Amino acid sequence: MNEIEQALEELAKSSKDRELVKQIYERLEYNKRRLDTFINNRNGYIFHLTGVRNVNCQTDMRDIDLGYFKSHEIAKKWGLKFLETFSVKKVRLLSENDNPKSLCSENYLAWDAGMVLGEICYDIEGNILGFWCNELGETPVEIFTTENRGRFEHAYIDIPYPFRTGDIVRVVDSESSVEFGIVTCERTEVEYQAKREKLNNLNLNGVVDFTDCAVTVNFINKNGNFNHDHINPLRLEYAKVSDDIPHKEALECARDVLIGKGDLEAFLCACEKIMPQTSSGT
Repeated sequence: MNEIEQALEELAKSSKDRELVKQIYERLEYNKRRLDTFINNRNGYIFHLTGVRNVNCQTDMRDIDLGYFKSHEIAKKWGLKFLETFSVKKVRLLSENDNPKSLCSENYLAWDAGMVLGEICYDIEGNILGFWCNELGETPVEIFTTENRGRFEHAYIDIPYPFRTGDIVRVVDSESSVEFGIVTCERTEVEYQAKREKLNNLNLNGVVDFTDCAVTVNFINKNGNFNHDHINPLRLEYAKVSDDIPHKEALECARDVLIGKGDLEAFLCACEKIMPQTSSGT
């Protein structure tokens, strides 16, 4: 049981909401069945182990494929012994008489010709980082789908945030110290309040989900290219871009354009300064 499941169990024990308690235990029981089904092997299944490992006691991380194992237990032991973070996939072996397309039924996901049935990702201590499994075809999984708006898993939570278009931010839990971006959302408090009201009204009809509370951020990479992402506002913080950051000028020029105080020519010139040179030197 991971931390989230432990917290859910504690909530179920203390809550007086009978429907919530019922749904929590349904989820916990289903998660346990999925995990047990994944770990318990049957004929025709093997486990594929991949991960990353430090090389030469340096920061050089390499992708490692340690092959296939007859059980999850053995694969996990090898992962803990030789890898830092690793993934164990459950794979169905196909014979020459099998038709891969026939495996893409309600029991299996159309993934790698229908052979991969699930995966567990572990950290260096063997804690589960992520897990999915599509073996329980007979389980009424429809009660857990996002279309079932009555489930606690899909409840919309309106998360307030202070960010406005042009704000320079960074992701709080980002492993990269240079992952800066510019917010492109509401420009004014009036626009912000209008969006909040719209989403809360839509929520009454059950048509919003957790993605609707996300903030759009355009991140700049080391080559001067911008790519947008939708980030939970709880993971964002204001960022002060220091002078030694190569893309400081590009970020600030982009911000000025977004808030109507800059021009495109200055922005393009700033991006060109940090873009890698081509082989022809142009």
